[in-house]
This record gives sequence, C-alpha cells and structure tokens, in this order.
Amino acid sequence: MTFHPIAGLFPEMDADAFGALKASISEHGVLVPALTCRGQILDGRHRDRACRELGIACPTIEWDGREPWLALQALNLRRRHLSAGQVAAIVEEARRRFPEVAALVDRARAEALARKAAGQRSGGRGRKKLAGSPAGKFSSDVIGESVGVSGRTVRLVEQVARQRPDLVTKVASGAIGIGRAVQLAERERSRRLRSEMIAALPDPSGDHGVLLGDFREVGRQVPDGSAALVFTDPPYDGDFADVAAVYRDLGRFAARVLAPGGSLVAYAWNTQLFDVQPLLADSLRFWWPCVAFHDGGVLHQARSHGVIVAHKPLLWFVKGDARTPGPYVADVARQRREKGLHPWQQGVGPARHFVEALTEPGDLVVDPFAGSGTTLVAAKELGRRWIGCEIDAETAKSARARVDGKAA
Repeated sequence: MTFHPIAGLFPEMDADAFGALKASISEHGVLVPALTCRGQILDGRHRDRACRELGIACPTIEWDGREPWLALQALNLRRRHLSAGQVAAIVEEARRRFPEVAALVDRARAEALARKAAGQRSGGRGRKKLAGSPAGKFSSDVIGESVGVSGRTVRLVEQVARQRPDLVTKVASGAIGIGRAVQLAERERSRRLRSEMIAALPDPSGDHGVLLGDFREVGRQVPDGSAALVFTDPPYDGDFADVAAVYRDLGRFAARVLAPGGSLVAYAWNTQLFDVQPLLADSLRFWWPCVAFHDGGVLHQARSHGVIVAHKPLLWFVKGDARTPGPYVADVARQRREKGLHPWQQGVGPARHFVEALTEPGDLVVDPFAGSGTTLVAAKELGRRWIGCEIDAETAKSARARVDGKAA
C-alpha cells in the first residue's frame, strides 16, 4: 500500500524510535490501526513498515472525512517529539504543496482580513481574527492554537517562508531550528537589500577603476554609502604625525563611502597598532584584529626589535553597530611574497580572502591606496566592482595595466 502524499510532510521516525515501535508490535500487536484514504496510508506508515518487516498484516481503517489534512493535523501535529517550529513549518509546507490545505489556510486569512477591515470601520482596534475565534485573536494565534503552537511561532515560519522558502523544509524535517532559520533568512534579506542599494548607486570606476591623485581629493568621486568594503594598505613609514593623519582621514573616508554594515580592513605596522586603532575608531566601530600570515614562515627581520616577522596585522572596522550579516570569516589570511610591481606590494591572498568573505558579486570594493592594484585584481577576479586611488602617476599606470591583464 502506498502512502498519501500529505503523509510525507512529517519527518521519518528515527532508528531507535522505530525499533521500539517494532518491538512493541511484535509483543502486543498493532494497538491503533493505520488510517487510510482511498487506498493510501494517511497515518501509520511506520506501523505498516514494522508489520511488513515482521511478516504480519497491519490493520487499517478508512478515513471518512473530506479533508485528509484535518485527520493528520489532529493525529500528528501534537506529537511531543515535534518542536513547535517543526509543527508550524509542516503546516506551511502543507499549505504550499497541497491546494486543499492552502484553501483552508487562505480562507482563514481572508476571514481575518475581513474582520480587521470591519473593526477599522467600527473604530475598534481591528485586530485580525478568524470566524468563531475569541475576540482579539490574531489569525496566526488561532492557527497556532489549532495545532498546539504559539501565534508567534507561526509568524516566524511565515517570515522565513517569504525570505527563504527552502529553509521551511529544513525546519519541518528537524534539520535546523526555527531560530536559526530566522537568522539565516534575515541574513539573506540584509545582504540582498545592501547589494540592491549599492548596485543602484552610480559607479565611478569607469573602465579601469584607478583614480590618479590623493584619496582625500579624488576619492570624493566615490558616492556616499556605495561601497561594501574598503580594503587597503596605508603608508605607515616615516614620521608618525603624518601616519596618524593618514589613518584618521582614512577612517573618515571609509565612514562616508561604506554602506551601513560595510567593512574597512586596513594593514598596520606591528609597533603602531595601538596608536592607529583609536584614530580609525573615531569614525568606525572596531570589529576584530586579523593577520596576513606569510606562507614562507619568515617575512623579514625587524632588527630594531630583534623580531623575526612572519605576519602582518590587519585591523577590521565596521560602519554602524554591526557588520552586514554573512558567513564566518577566518581572521588569518595567507599570502606569499609579491614585490614585482611595487616596493610595498602585498600578496593578493589576503585581499582575495577578505573581498570574498565580506562582499557579494557586484558589490563595490574601494582601495584608497591602490599601489600596484592588488585589491582591485582580487575584486575583479571575484566578480566585484572596484575603484582605487593612487597618488603616484607611474604606479597608477602600472595598476591600470595589471587590472586590465597587461602586467604580471
């Protein structure tokens, strides 16, 4: 005997539970017959399977109601081993996959909207409710009560269904909880809205995306709130007063061009970390310390401090209270030595690492100190838009050629 399609909405019994059921049937027989509907098992598929494995017949009774879903709702949705999120997700799955269930739910929603409109016309609070439901009940509350969950849980599942319908199936199966599904759905919504906002802004990068001049001047061409990431390696040699001015202005520049939740990731010299960090923190929120680790083990020797240097620090800041939701980011990136185009050229590995982790395809990546174009190359390879500022004409020319694929 085949199973009714609606029965497939409910998760499979785990091996231990099925073993216990099979042992009970072997000892006591089937205490509750399986429910069938037009020759298909509506409820009791595990009892039927256990009986088949034991070589005995499974007793059945025919469902005489018009809506098979109502039988399954009454028999299964109040099972103790199903979480509230699973129950609400199963109801949502049933609504999406079976027209007869959708008709029941949609009819309830239509009645709720009608009552809301009536309440507004009468000057009342107009809260949604279903026909025959207690006054003041939202439709989601009443639907939840009918299956033993809260209206809030029903609303959370509906939210997930609007943003990430694929996650509803995972909640229904028990693969993830409703809280995690809401988190993932909200992350997707935030990323989509940010990408749409950034893409709608004018793109100043042109063909090669390298602007010649001081970022404090030519960087004004970058629209406010247009960038998802500023990744850069500021000059940190020379008099610290000059270095401090650069980092302070970098923070202000990033705070202007970044979209809410966007990131600034900037290299800094080891001995200056605690000095430049507060300069950037004047404009952005410090998020995390990161490092670019040299694959060769030894990057160089800091003779003034007697240190063999094998990594370069990076400071990660965000615009606003938190970064745009996204995947976990490893705080260690790997690089190899690359100095063929510029004396202070950094390896492309860290740039690629953070561009990929902190942006989406089509997002704008900005490097105010483009140098040989390492950040821009990483952005191009990953399908992002890019713009860089470079104060030296020959270096800017080299960067343009490199981004265009005309330099090593």
